Parts: sequence; structure tokens; C-alpha cells
Amino acid sequence: WGRGSVKDRRAAVPVPAPAPIPDYAARWYLRGDLGVGFSVPNASENGIRYGYNLYYWDTSTPFGTPSSWLDDDTISTLNYGAGIGYYWTSNFRTDLTLEGRSRQKLKIRGTYAYPEEAFVGPSWGYTGDLIAGETQDVAELSSGLLLFNAYYDFGHAGSLRPYIGAGIGLAMNKLERSFANDEIVCEEDLSCSLQGSTRAKDSTHDVTFAAALMAGVSYSITPVTMLDLNYRYLYISGSDIDLDINGVKSNFSTGDIHEHQIRLGLRWNIQ
Repeated sequence: WGRGSVKDRRAAVPVPAPAPIPDYAARWYLRGDLGVGFSVPNASENGIRYGYNLYYWDTSTPFGTPSSWLDDDTISTLNYGAGIGYYWTSNFRTDLTLEGRSRQKLKIRGTYAYPEEAFVGPSWGYTGDLIAGETQDVAELSSGLLLFNAYYDFGHAGSLRPYIGAGIGLAMNKLERSFANDEIVCEEDLSCSLQGSTRAKDSTHDVTFAAALMAGVSYSITPVTMLDLNYRYLYISGSDIDLDINGVKSNFSTGDIHEHQIRLGLRWNIQ
């Protein structure tokens, strides 16, 4: 009594260890970005000679468009884009992005005045009249960008991961130009009359080189969603447009664009 039978004594059965779940790292990702950029314009005009070929041949001392007429205040633009990327390793990734930039307005405007000269007798001489004018030469540049980018992600610091990157690609540009000039002549008795008035406008499209350098940090919101904050330096080769102004070919150049951008984006990791 008091003792159980042999068959009542059960041997302990070991519990099998759970099979490890494979860690399938994401290979592809989608991205969307929004930012603001700042640049200083570098526009110029070549071809117009005031007092020589704008309205008439009236002086022996013509002058071109002064560089001081460029409105060189800092220009801000809105930039936005989306893309698809691939993780090659845990530290190296690349993506292809398609982006847009809001219109960038470039202005060359100013006033001038000079004493009128004319051929009097055997030589040129001052007539006593004064020529005065005002010019407004405005171009609007809008660009779309196609960039191939590569990044190196440094080690994690909690949910933060800093990175650096570089990109290369093309800019598809549309440049619209509008030129206006009004010129008056004032005689010695201070009576003034309109000497000439010119209006001209045109637009053109071109494709130029583009490149970028980036430095930023990403923050893991969830295992598949990352917030991306970065600084980007963007370079776009210059564009130009010609106008016929009173029979004279006038070339307006935007110069190369060097833009500093602050951008915020989201990345979504996918298998």
C-alpha cells in the first residue's frame, strides 16, 4: 500500500526548443520627400547695347547691361519628389528619384540716363538732350530632376541612423523670359517725350546636368517606416534663352545653380 505501480511513474518528456524564425531583412523601399531650397541667382544678359542698337545709333559711348542690375536677393524654392530604392547591404543602399522644383524667378532690372550724342557737322557732339530709360528683364525657371543616388548608412544609435550620400542625374528645365524697356528723351526746356518702347517674350526647354551631396539622419518610427531629415547641396547646370530685341540677338543666362536644401521625408521598407 501507499506505493504506486511502476506504470504510474511517468518519465519526463523534454519540450522541443522553438524553431528560430528567419529574419527577412527588407530589400526594397519607397520614399517621398518635401523640402525648401535657398540659392543666390547668377543671371546675366549679353547682346543689348544701350545707346547703340536698342533704338537708334546715337552715341559713341554705348554700354551693355550692368551686372548691378541683377536682383541678387536669396531665392527660395519648394522641392518635392518620390523614388524607389534597394538595400544592397546593411550599410549601402541606392535609389532612383523623380523630383520637381517650384518656379525660380530671376530678375535683371534698372534705370539709366546719359546725354544724347549725334553727328553734328564734321564730328559727334552732344545735342543738349538727355536720354533716360528703364528696363525689366525677367526669367522664370522651373525644373524637374531625375537622380540616381547612393548612400552609406552608419551604425545605429538607438532608433537613429546617420548617413551620407551623393547623386547624379539630369535636370529638365523650362525657361520663360519677358523683356520690357521704355526710353524717353528730355530736351533742354525739360519737355520729355517717349523715345521708344519694346516688349518681347519667349520660352525654351533644355536638359542639363545635375548632381547632389547629402548628409542626414533617419529615425525608425516602426520596423517598416522611417522618418528622414537631411541637408542636400544641389547643383544644376545653367540654362539660357535668346530674344530678338529690335533686330538684336539678346542672350539671357541663368548661370549654374548652387542650392542648399533642407528636406524631410518618409521611407517605407518592403520585401
